[in-house]
Amino acid sequence: DTVDTTDTSATTTETTTENTTETTTEMTTTETTTEETTTETTTEETTTEQPKVEEPTIPKSIKILAIGNSFSDDATEHLFGILKDAGVEEVIIGNLYIGGCSIDTHWNNMKNDSAAYEFRYYNNQADRTNTKRSISYALALHEWDYITIQQVSQNSGQPTTLGNLQNALDYINQKKTNENAKIYWHSTWAYQQNSTHSSFPTYGSNQMKMYEAIVNTVNQEAPKVGIKLIIPSGTAVQNA
Repeated sequence: DTVDTTDTSATTTETTTENTTETTTEMTTTETTTEETTTETTTEETTTEQPKVEEPTIPKSIKILAIGNSFSDDATEHLFGILKDAGVEEVIIGNLYIGGCSIDTHWNNMKNDSAAYEFRYYNNQADRTNTKRSISYALALHEWDYITIQQVSQNSGQPTTLGNLQNALDYINQKKTNENAKIYWHSTWAYQQNSTHSSFPTYGSNQMKMYEAIVNTVNQEAPKVGIKLIIPSGTAVQNA
């Protein structure tokens, strides 16, 4: 018996294929340097030059004479203190007062040189004196800087009641001792809407109607007698 032994040589093919592909991924670091574009927008502030407002010059002395009634009394009640607080060194205020005094009554008192007025007088002192005086006396007492005159409230919106206004103004201009004294019309105010004043029905018992009548009367009559300076108390009260 022949045993045929075939040695199969174990061919160990060690195929060690180390395909080590080192893929070097180049990390491309793209440094994007964003240049911060700083746009300096210089906004030129367009400066519009405003007109210069000059501070009012405070006079050393103010002399005011009011030829009026209860409305002028209201107007001057705190005026002395206001002017003193503003820095005026010498404050002289005279108020020729008769309650409910009209332009016609003023004119009659001028013609008769009647000492019919309570002369409420501040002679640079907070305490006022009250004496019976005439308009001529008061006009001659000082070289007044300002002189005011007014109509009685119920007639303030009635142009036909101002027939003697020119006569009164002529008298003031003749008797005043300061030729540069300025004359003002002191405009009164309308009655409150629920007023029970006997003359309120003249204006339909309507405050706005009375106010408009007062304004229209002043605008119509003041230029006729050469009054250019108005104290708009009525408008101030109406707007309050």
